[in-house]
Amino acid sequence: MSPTLEVKFRDQDNELLHRALDIRFSSQQRLSTPARAIDARLASRNSNISLAETHLFECYSRSGASSVNDRMFTKAKEQDYSYELNTVRRAAGASPLLLFQEFFETSYPTDKQLQFLIRTAHSYSDIVAIPLVSRITDKVKAGAGVDEYLKFVVRALQCVDTYNKKPVMGIVPLKLPFIHMEDLVSLYCKRDVRAFCLDFAASTPDTARQSLEQVLFSLAKEEALKESFIHAINVSPGRPRTTKTVSACQSILSYGYGVDSFGDLHRTRMIIKGPPSRPVPPRLFSRRDYGDHMVSTRQSFRDIAPEKSGMSVQSCVGNKDLTRLFNSEQHSLETRILPQLMNPGRGQPRLGEYLAKKEYVEKDNLKHMKALGVNLRKKRVQRRFL
Repeated sequence: MSPTLEVKFRDQDNELLHRALDIRFSSQQRLSTPARAIDARLASRNSNISLAETHLFECYSRSGASSVNDRMFTKAKEQDYSYELNTVRRAAGASPLLLFQEFFETSYPTDKQLQFLIRTAHSYSDIVAIPLVSRITDKVKAGAGVDEYLKFVVRALQCVDTYNKKPVMGIVPLKLPFIHMEDLVSLYCKRDVRAFCLDFAASTPDTARQSLEQVLFSLAKEEALKESFIHAINVSPGRPRTTKTVSACQSILSYGYGVDSFGDLHRTRMIIKGPPSRPVPPRLFSRRDYGDHMVSTRQSFRDIAPEKSGMSVQSCVGNKDLTRLFNSEQHSLETRILPQLMNPGRGQPRLGEYLAKKEYVEKDNLKHMKALGVNLRKKRVQRRFL
């Protein structure tokens, strides 16, 4: 039997779904939410940079069947992969590391391949996440297709339970048909899984809110929401036009849709083919207005300069890795402010008021976050009196 993740509820906003949790992965690994996960590979490649705020790291690994087989059958390939993951583990330091492995095929992994993926997660991650199979779940249809996926999840959980001393994280692909979302959540809850990774598949929180709401309602129905840790991957910040100098950052609003932490966008919606276009200036997040700013001039660099950072804004020009690190660092800094506004002191705004003053928090987003909070609280009251 796998150990259950220890989740201690600290606080929640009275209006929105922003909340604060204390999470204990092990005696050595703890996390306070809300949190922003830093890409451990980027941190490893840029180890000379000391980010101003880091509490959580994640690593996203995509492998096909041939790569997994090579690592299983060839010791040199296995050792190369082990060296890579050890480097990532060192980059995380004393902070928790979440390893997500995507089996990038249109068929499910064999028992041996699944064992390799599970054992790898157990060796390097602070939580054992079920492997992702997005090429299947992105297109699966209700009925027999989802039944096959649920069987795979059961098989993966049985493999984890064979030998496991770490908490388990269930994967919830938000592209699954709505009708089966509750079935998947119920399956995890019945096996005492209390950590969940929602794969947004390059959608924004608002675009995915119907499926996200169903996940939250299902957890509330199982009376497991308050004791569950919800992480999100592949959350899109939005797709602004290339001519738009400032766009609304959608991913930072994930917390208002019931998410406790989120990481980078590792998947894209489209691949643009054709001749290479001119380099696009980086888009950098500003905590002042929640906008992603396109910076290209000296004045725009001065305008976006943050109060606190472990890196230079100018270093992001022409460097996508540093752009992603800068944005995740600024998101992480912002998460330290949010819990204070759940129960603000005299003269401080409430969280909803704080967000409403951000120029690039769209009114519709705030309206939808508030509605989700109201609906979920009604659901809890109904459950209490049934």
